Amino acid sequence: MKIQKNSKREFIRTSFRFNVNDYVQLKARQEMAEYPTFAKFLKDMAMHGQILKIDTSHAQESVRLIRNIANNINQIAKRVNTTSEFSSEDMNVLEGYLQQILELESEIVEGVNELK
Repeated sequence: MKIQKNSKREFIRTSFRFNVNDYVQLKARQEMAEYPTFAKFLKDMAMHGQILKIDTSHAQESVRLIRNIANNINQIAKRVNTTSEFSSEDMNVLEGYLQQILELESEIVEGVNELK
């Protein structure tokens, strides 16, 4: 075991030996989990015992939709501030946006609960 010291921490360098089949399987798992390096993958496997790959595409889409809604609400607010008029149609539109946000929130919470 070789210990490397720098001004803040001590590091221990270690090595692993795998047969070819095990190495190929581990590399495939690393690539599936989209880990940038094999060393980081092995360290996380050793420390936590499992690797979870979480698909965030749905959450990213929800964030995009919420940003669009926020932009639309801002446009309504600017118009109301400029004209000092707030119609029942504006209220209906805002209620629709609120309903969309609540639906997105519910979907996000559902997705997070599935991870537990």
